[in-house]
Amino acid sequence: MNAIAPTEEGIPAQEEAEEREVIDTEAARSVSERVLIMAPVGQDGMAMALLLEDQGLETRVCADPTECAREVAAGAGALVLTEEALELSNASALFRALHTEAPWSELPVVILTTGGEYRVSRLLDLMGTAARGAMLLERPLSQATLVRSLQVGLSSRRRQYQVRDLLGLQARLAAIVTSSDDAIVSKTLEGIVTSWNAGAERMFGYTSSEMVDQSILRLIPPELHAEEHDILKRLKRGERIQHYETIRVTKDGRRMPVALTISPIRGDDGKLLGASKIARDITERRAFEENLRMAKQRAEAASRAKDKFLATLSHELRTPLTPVLMSAAALREDERLPEDVKSQLNMIERNVMLEARLIDDLLDLSRITHGKLTLRREQCDLNSIIGFVVEFIRNEAREKAIEVSLELRARRNCITGDSVRLQQVFWNLLRNAVKFTPTGGRIRITSHDDAPADAPDGDAGKVRVSVTDNGIGLDPQAIQRIFEPFEQAGVGLASGKSSLGLGLGLAIARAIVSMHQGIIRGESPGPGKGSIFTVELPAEICPQKTPALRSNGDDNQIHPVGTNRPMRLLVVEDDKSTLQVLTRFLTRDGHTVVTSASLDEARAAAASQPFDAVLSDLGLPDGTGLELMKDLRDRYGLRGIALSGYGMEEDIQHSRTAGFAAHLVKPVDVQELRRVLRHFATLTAH
Repeated sequence: MNAIAPTEEGIPAQEEAEEREVIDTEAARSVSERVLIMAPVGQDGMAMALLLEDQGLETRVCADPTECAREVAAGAGALVLTEEALELSNASALFRALHTEAPWSELPVVILTTGGEYRVSRLLDLMGTAARGAMLLERPLSQATLVRSLQVGLSSRRRQYQVRDLLGLQARLAAIVTSSDDAIVSKTLEGIVTSWNAGAERMFGYTSSEMVDQSILRLIPPELHAEEHDILKRLKRGERIQHYETIRVTKDGRRMPVALTISPIRGDDGKLLGASKIARDITERRAFEENLRMAKQRAEAASRAKDKFLATLSHELRTPLTPVLMSAAALREDERLPEDVKSQLNMIERNVMLEARLIDDLLDLSRITHGKLTLRREQCDLNSIIGFVVEFIRNEAREKAIEVSLELRARRNCITGDSVRLQQVFWNLLRNAVKFTPTGGRIRITSHDDAPADAPDGDAGKVRVSVTDNGIGLDPQAIQRIFEPFEQAGVGLASGKSSLGLGLGLAIARAIVSMHQGIIRGESPGPGKGSIFTVELPAEICPQKTPALRSNGDDNQIHPVGTNRPMRLLVVEDDKSTLQVLTRFLTRDGHTVVTSASLDEARAAAASQPFDAVLSDLGLPDGTGLELMKDLRDRYGLRGIALSGYGMEEDIQHSRTAGFAAHLVKPVDVQELRRVLRHFATLTAH
């Protein structure tokens, strides 16, 4: 398409073209309805033209027959001739022009004669077949008679033009029907074929002579004959059937999928005469759809296999981390150990949790990609969430002598959202800030809202939390890329570090913030100049202090109060290292522990003595922890804690359905386990 160039007057060229098209159309109409005049004697032609133009008719005076013949060929509504014009030596040129008109055309010709039977007969002989549209008027005649005669002639000419247009339309339609790749067929209301185009011949293999006057049932499989009867019933009701997909049979017996559009045909009186049908071969489309369906099935199967692989990988990676983490945590609490050893144990804990976080990131990315990431919404205090995350990374910041400051000034800090997922967002931001800020650097966390100080407490607003550092910074052109999965925007080279994680944290953070109807953005003046990451979320003033922390199990698991009352615990775990460390940890906390490594052993232990709770792995040699939990809950009313390397939402839901009150994902955080057990002890005491 050509560009629209403005003219000097500022009107686009397209508008000028449209104006020219209108002018050209009007000019063509003017030519086709003009009255040609040829009166070679004196000023008769000019006088007649003035008279007719006063009556609103457009005229053209011709000087001789040759010019008149040329103008007839160009187009005219009527022709006025005097008898003198017919007697000119070159009048035959005009006669030829009239004789060679198109079949639809019969130009109205008004001949002005002085009368007399012999003279009239002679004029008609001169014109020959060109006189078939002639009207003879005897002079002298009144102006009104001439005008009325021309108006009648022009009216007849307009009807001729309509016939011309209709014939042209019919010719175009016939060409379309003939050249169409679709089968275009007409039939009676009894299903007898009355027309059969070339497209139908190519599609079904039958020639027109083989199908015309034959039943359309010839093309329809026997089991679908009832379908044709239903179609005919609908046609008789005057209905139009569009894009009806079915099967038809070709001459060689091949079953062909087709899409039909069937319309009723009516006569001039509105009576239903038959039906026209357009059939399109949809074999290729059906094959494409089938290939697409199969490809979708393969992709879904691959996706399920990938999810299963990631879940299994997660389980296999997490399970050996549990004894490492719990051993380090237990040893760190031993008062006999020197501080430098405790510091090393703390480092082990942090790195184990970091490894678990990387596994979680892979699973979260899979959830986000498949739209399976869900939020467990509750009212939570954003300040408490930020404070918790700051404490979590403070030791790592202290090791690099990084100053971490908090300026939480937002009044509206109450978020309706998933507190665990929001912790994940700010943990990613703060950990990146610590990772990419050099020793002795600064990190500042600030919050403010957009509500005026005097706004009513109930009015919703937005809270903005910014994490600012003076670290390695970013190329401003790379800012948006760092929110894409596996993208690190060259920070590895800038920082000189070869291992910087998987590049998933910010992608996951963006997805979580978006699910909270918020936005996250990054800014940096450039490499070496630090960066600012800002999270903006809908918020309001908290009506009361709201707990910000919960576990990844049931909402009612974690409470700020509890008791350390010893309990009788049944621990079911088939991994010997995990079972040994878990037993030692729980025993040191004062609990009585009975261990089992299989479903049968656990059932036997539960039948032999009472327990306050059961802690069970989900994958056991002779069954699942889900089966065990259902059995122990139904028989003894036991509460349970699921310990599993599987942490997808569906895994947690399966645990709840089986009766587990909490689902702790390996590696198990000892403090989390203690909080759940304190809560259980509180319920048991009541």
